[in-house]
This record gives sequence, structure tokens and C-alpha cells, in this order.
Amino acid sequence: PDGKSLLGHARIVYDGHDSQPTIEGTKFYKRGEYYYIFAPAGGVATGWQTVLRSASPYGPWEEKVVMYAPKGSEARCNGPHQGAWVQTPQGGDWFLHFQDKGAYGRIVHLQPLEWGKDGWPVAGARGRKGGPGVPVHSQTAPCAFSEAGPAQEGPYGISLDWQYPAEPLPWWHSALLDGGIRLYSVEQNPGYRNLWDCPNLLQQKFGAESFSVSATLVFRPNPVLRGETAGFAVMGEDYAGLRLRETPDGAALEYFSCSDAPSGSAEAVLPLALLPWAEKEQNFPYASAGVKEVQYPAVREARLWVRLSVKPRYGKGEWVPDAMCSFSYSTDGVHFTEAAEPFRPRLPLKNRHSERSEESMSKFKKIDTLSIIRGTGIVPVFYNKDIELTKKVVKACYYGGIRAFEFTNRGDGAHKVFEALISFVRAECPEMALGAGTILDAPTAALYIQMGADFIVSPCLVEEVVPLCNRRGVPYSPGCGTVSEIVRAQELGCDLVKVFPAGTVGGPAFVKNILAPLPWAMIMCTGAVEPTQENLSAWAKSGVTAVGMGSKLFPKEVIAEGNWQAVSELCRKSLEWFGRQGQ
Repeated sequence: PDGKSLLGHARIVYDGHDSQPTIEGTKFYKRGEYYYIFAPAGGVATGWQTVLRSASPYGPWEEKVVMYAPKGSEARCNGPHQGAWVQTPQGGDWFLHFQDKGAYGRIVHLQPLEWGKDGWPVAGARGRKGGPGVPVHSQTAPCAFSEAGPAQEGPYGISLDWQYPAEPLPWWHSALLDGGIRLYSVEQNPGYRNLWDCPNLLQQKFGAESFSVSATLVFRPNPVLRGETAGFAVMGEDYAGLRLRETPDGAALEYFSCSDAPSGSAEAVLPLALLPWAEKEQNFPYASAGVKEVQYPAVREARLWVRLSVKPRYGKGEWVPDAMCSFSYSTDGVHFTEAAEPFRPRLPLKNRHSERSEESMSKFKKIDTLSIIRGTGIVPVFYNKDIELTKKVVKACYYGGIRAFEFTNRGDGAHKVFEALISFVRAECPEMALGAGTILDAPTAALYIQMGADFIVSPCLVEEVVPLCNRRGVPYSPGCGTVSEIVRAQELGCDLVKVFPAGTVGGPAFVKNILAPLPWAMIMCTGAVEPTQENLSAWAKSGVTAVGMGSKLFPKEVIAEGNWQAVSELCRKSLEWFGRQGQ
């Protein structure tokens, strides 16, 4: 057989629904008297490696898990996904697979593979008591590797590490003699919404967890056209970057970002500077004489230096970090200015958590809301009757990395502000869980849940609120000040208990004393929480699940000045101070 046509009829030879969910990516082998199928199961980021064995290619198949990533694994290699058995010319057995590492892409790993006397392989290091293998942290290479040479040139005149999200057309770029690349502007389709609709994006994957890269952009817009743009971005379903836009007065430097781009979301644009045009006359001394001279328009040019720094940020117990991306720019190539707060390119939350149906009102399932609060660790607590001001506060917190926000029911008509705010958050802050605080009775809780509250918070334990929230699958965090109140709240079904006023009842020491007999307790402290390294480090060391922070996070003078970047920066620093102790 030459492998160019089918021999016989198609048929199902194995069904993994019962024991190997989402099994896929099969590799078929023959070893000795057995046929083997190597295949991953359980999902890209969460699964394991399975091997099937049979004396016939049609089965029936024996099955065995040959590698997985248990808690505490030194390699911190989730998945592991796909994969194939390979042999070296010397006869050594190895296993190739990849790890889904979020914004960093899919990272390839090489694992040792050993065949047992029972005819089954084990990939990675042998597990305990004959169990599945586990990924190794390091391993002697099967052969010598030479240093990487120049990147191989691709079919479009530039190296293969560059790629487009679409089949490139010949006029999108050209390679320059100095190693640079000249990109040409391309008119977009009438239905263009954001960069996810743009095919002429020249892209590279991240090459490491932590790195910094600089580039020079020489922007020469077509003198006939208007509004051309060129720039740099970190692409994802959420993206951000720097660009220059042609205007008659100069090149407008902008920081732009977009959340949930595939859904058609509009970009948010932050103007940064206006760069003057440097005009260059075009003279061609060898033009033919004796005919009318052609007058070429002067070339307008603006030059910008851009720097991207990427650093990993691991959450507590997580193996896949967020890629924290920071853009800075320079107009002289020496002095750089930070463009905006660090940005996280990542998949929208709906791809990482299970969203509710529209009938359920709140955006997230209960377990996912609790995961968001626990993952972020800091929940801002805020109220203002001015909806536009409140939107700006929430967005500033979101830019600072906050993913759970409590709007308190403390003023007349607060529910009207919340109703407008929930729509804003769903559109502009898609990863944020928005809760309602200062809820003192079940009817008010029902009102906010009906409007879409993702969680409910009270300053005290209101028992009539508990069954309502439990029926709707919405987390309820009641305020407690004693061990008895905490235990009572847990008995009623409250997963995350609020200690309030935390400073009055004993501060971080109180939490430590509670967790000694109740190590399973999830506690969120509000009161006496301040955005300082000393304060947040103390709370983090106490073992608290999260903290709520109000006015100290929003100084009156900062709000009055509308200095939203300062709010974002304070949120970012607070998250670092709190998270540093928990990692």
C-alpha cells in the first residue's frame, strides 16, 4: 500500500467516552506482536497521555495511562498533550509532546520513554508503585545539539519565524538589505472592526518566558492617502500595542487595546503624543532632459523606537503564568517612556471558565466566581452615585489587574447605578466579576442578582439571604466577627466568609488563629486593609483568601483629579504586594 487511498470501509475501532474523554491526535505503531495507539485524553491543558494496545488494528483495545502531571510535579508541565514515540538512530526511545502555556503558546518537551517487560511504555520518570510516569524537569539529551544558526528563509523573502494569520499577498512586504522589513499599508474591508479582521499582521511567537525586544519604526505614509497606521502589538483575543497614525499635523502616537476582539469589540485608544513630520525632498539627478520634469512630492517621515518587555506572573499554585507585557516608546532612541499599565494577552474568560446561560443573570458559575476572587486576591469596595465616574474607577481597576469588584448598596438609587454598571462591565471588562455589597435582606439580594450580580456581600450574617443565593448559585459572603459566626455561615453553605471589621477583631493574627482549627475556611477580610507593602504582606502571610479594600485604594484627591492611571498603578502594586507572599 502506498498510503494514497483507503483500503476497505471506515469504522470505529475505539470509543473513549467512558474512560478517556476527548481522546484525540492518535499515532499508530506496530511493536512486536502488538499494535499501539498513542493518544492524549482529558483536554489540551488538563489532560494526560494514554496508550492503547491490541493484537489487531481493529481492537478490542487494552488501555493504560502512561504519563500525567500530578500536583507537586517538579516539571510543572500541565497537559501533557499530543505527543509521539520517536527513536534515535542509536535505538533510544523518546516521547515528544507539548504543554499549553497560555499566552506563551504550546511548548514542546522531550521525555524519556521506557518499555517494560509487560509490553507497556512509561513516558517521563517512573511513577510511584508502577503508576503512570510523570514529566521530568531535566534530562540528558539523546544526542549532541549544534548552536542554532540563522533562521531559515521562507517562501516570502523573510525568515520562517515570521508569519501572517492569512495567506500573504506579494505587496504586503519586502525584505530590506539591512535586515529590516518594509511593510505596505493595506486597505481593509468595509466591515473591519479591529485587528482580528486584519490579515496583514506580520507576527512572531514569544520566544521565552521573560524577554525584552526593541524595534525602530520609520513611518512614511502615502501622501495621497489619509489615516494610514503602522505599529506594534501583542496579539491575542485581548490585545494591545503602540501605533502611529497619519494626520496633517504630524504622526499621532497612540496606545490601543481591545478586549474579546473576535466578538467585534471596538478598540480603546489612549493618545500619547504628536510627532512632527520630517520632510525630505525627492531629487533624481539622472532624470532625462528635454521633457517636462516630473515633480515628486516630499516624503513625510516620523521615527519611533518601541520596546516590549514580557515577564511571567504565576498565581498561587499555577503552572501557567500570565504574560505581563509592558510597552515603552522613545523619540530619540535613548530615553524611553512607559506607555501604559502592564497588559495581559489572554483568552477571554468564557474560554477558561464556564459562563452561565442568559437566564441565570449572573455571568459566571459559582465555582468560577470564587476562583476569580481567590485568584486575584483583592476586591475593591466602592460606591458613588455618579455612574460615569464609577465606570472610570472600575475600568482603572481593571487595567490595574483587578478581576473582582464590589459595588456597595449604600445610597438612594444605588441599584440604578449598578444596573448601568453591570452592562458596562460586561462590555468593557469581560473578565471581571461584579458583586453587590452592603446587602441586608433577601429582597435586595434578589434585586441585585436579577440585574446580574456575580456575588453578594453583607456586613453581617443575614440568614434569609443564604438560601436565595444558594438556589441561584451565587456566592454569598456574610460578615462575621467570631468563630461561632464563621462556623454558622459555613453550615448554611457560605463558601467565602467575610471577616468584618477585620482590624477590630484582631487583624492578621485573628485569621491565623481561625485557620488553625479551621484550615479549610476561605476568608475575605475587609477593614484595616491598606495599599501598602507592609499591610498587604501581613494579610497574605496570615493565609487569608482575599481582602476587600475601599477608600484607601481611591484617594479623594486622585479621584477628583481624574488620575485614573494612578488608580491602575496602585491596584497593580497592591496585587504584587499581596500576591508575592502567596506564591
